[in-house]
Amino acid sequence: TLGISQNEFYMAFGGPMVPVMVWGLGQGDKVPAGFRVGAAYGLPWQRDVDAGKIFLEALKTETNADVARALAENLSGIVKPEMASDLAAAAKANLENPAVLPSIIQSLGNISTDEAVGYLEEFARSENESLRNEAELALIAVRPPAAGLLITYTAPNSQAETAGIKRGDIIVSFDGQAVKDLASLRDEIGRTGGDALVTVMVN
Repeated sequence: TLGISQNEFYMAFGGPMVPVMVWGLGQGDKVPAGFRVGAAYGLPWQRDVDAGKIFLEALKTETNADVARALAENLSGIVKPEMASDLAAAAKANLENPAVLPSIIQSLGNISTDEAVGYLEEFARSENESLRNEAELALIAVRPPAAGLLITYTAPNSQAETAGIKRGDIIVSFDGQAVKDLASLRDEIGRTGGDALVTVMVN
């Protein structure tokens, strides 16, 4: 190992490369996709650039699915409330890339301003199934109908899928004990044992 933190690594990697990474993201296919993906992972660590704004601008025109996914996945934690309309525009520009939509819509939900929620409500009525499904899930996260753990994914052939638990469900209790988050669910699963027959309440 290098003996430095991940943050220190990315900060050191940036330096003089930051303007080049920013430039590369604006050039589209003129710059190799691998470089643009690297920029998507490196720029959020740089304090002197607004990576969220740069990524959202790039997402409006990015045609490479892998680069678009890297940009969208790295939006988490760097978007600001005033970026709601840019996130909505990025979602509309990436309707044909369903791998990108979850991250964009999640970022919009994380903002959770009235403007962001308005876009989510609009998208929840969309004819595009991927956009509609992601927006519906984000609205549940923003305005949960019950306290508990929101399920965003169930693995095929998993115990959860076999039990009928699906994306968008909220696990309220496990074996009679309230579930507040993933950690509390793991604690209860550990307490009862993986093979025990238990009652799971979902909303």
